[in-house]
Amino acid sequence: MLFIISTPIGNSKDISLRSLQLLEESKYIICEDSRRIKNLLKIHNINYNDKTFIINNEYNEKKQLNKIINLLKTDEDVCLVTDSGTPLISDPGFLIVRECIKQSIPFTSIPGPSAAINALVLSGFPSDSFIFLGFVPKTSAKKKKLFSSIAKDKTTIFYESPYRIRKTLDVLSETLPSRLICVCREMTKKFEQVIRGTPNEVLEKIHKNPKGEFVLLIAPEDYTI
Repeated sequence: MLFIISTPIGNSKDISLRSLQLLEESKYIICEDSRRIKNLLKIHNINYNDKTFIINNEYNEKKQLNKIINLLKTDEDVCLVTDSGTPLISDPGFLIVRECIKQSIPFTSIPGPSAAINALVLSGFPSDSFIFLGFVPKTSAKKKKLFSSIAKDKTTIFYESPYRIRKTLDVLSETLPSRLICVCREMTKKFEQVIRGTPNEVLEKIHKNPKGEFVLLIAPEDYTI
C-alpha cells in the first residue's frame, strides 16, 4: 500500500497521529529531501536509522518511477511525503499515483496541511467556490496574460516564490489595480503574515527582500471587506 502523507507547512506539530504512526511503521519513505523528513521524524522521536529514503523530486521523478512502482509491487507499505504540505499539489507525486491506478496498486491519502487551503481560510475571501492555479508564471508577459483572464466570480489562488513576489505584485498593479488581493507568508509559524488590499497596498507592505514561500489570492471582482 502507498500512503500519501501530508506534512506540516510550518509548525512541526501540525501532523496527524495517524501520519506519525505510518511514518514510524513504514520502512520506506519517498521524499523530496531526506533531511527535511528526517528532521520532522527526529522532532517526533521517531527513529529513522533503519529506514530507506527514496529521493523523488521535480528533477528525477520520471527516472525514479519504475523503481518506486517495483517497490510497491513487493507488498511493502511505502509512505510518500514532500517537503511540506500535501503531495501532488504543486509537488511531486502525480506520476506515482497515475501509475498506481494503471497497475492496480492500492494507495490512499492521509489528509493534512495544504498551504492553498490554509491561505484561503485566512484570507476571508469567498471560499464556497475557488480556483487553484499553482505557481504564477515566471515571465511578465505570461503573468499579464493570465491575470487578465482569471475568473471574475471566484477566488483564485496561486503559489509564488519570495524572489518573484514583488514583480508579480507590480504586474497585478497594472492588470488588476482595483482588485482585492491577499498575500500569506510564513503560515502557522511565529511570524505568520496575512496582508490584504489592492496590489499596490499589499506591495507597500512587502519587504524588499522577503523570505518564506507565498500564497497569493485574488478575490472575486465585486468582493469587498
